[in-house]
Amino acid sequence: MKKLIGKVSILISMVVFGHSVSAQVYACQFIQSAGLSYKNNEWRTATFQLESPFFLKIDNARISQETAAKILRNLTPVEVSCTSRYSFLLKSTIFTCSDYSAQLIFSPDSLLGAVSQIFGSIASTPERDSLAVSRFNCQKI
Repeated sequence: MKKLIGKVSILISMVVFGHSVSAQVYACQFIQSAGLSYKNNEWRTATFQLESPFFLKIDNARISQETAAKILRNLTPVEVSCTSRYSFLLKSTIFTCSDYSAQLIFSPDSLLGAVSQIFGSIASTPERDSLAVSRFNCQKI
C-alpha cells in the first residue's frame, strides 16, 4: 500500500508541476548587466536594466528548451540547443544553451550563470542591437 501511495504521489507531482521527478528547478535573478551600445556610428560601454527574475528547469541532464528560449528571448524553442558537460577546470557539470545570437551558461554547484547576447555585432545597419552579458544567481527550489 505504501508503494502504491508513493507511486501515485510521484504521478500527481508530475502532472501538477509539469516535469519529471528528476527535474531540478531553480529560482534565479539577474544581478549585473553590462556591454556595448551602438550610437552615432560607434560602440560605447554601457550598463543595462536587469531583466525580470525567472525559473530555470533542468530535466534529463539538460536545461529545458522552453526555459532556455524564454531566458534567451527566443520565440522558437526549436532554435535553441542545450547540452551539459563536465568541466575539469570547475570540477563540476555545467549546462549551456544557445541559439544563433545568444548563449546561456549555468553551474548548479555554484548556483551562478550568465547570458550573453551578441547579434548586434554582425549588423551593418545604422541601428544595431547592443552586445550584452548579464550575470545571475539562483536558489534551488
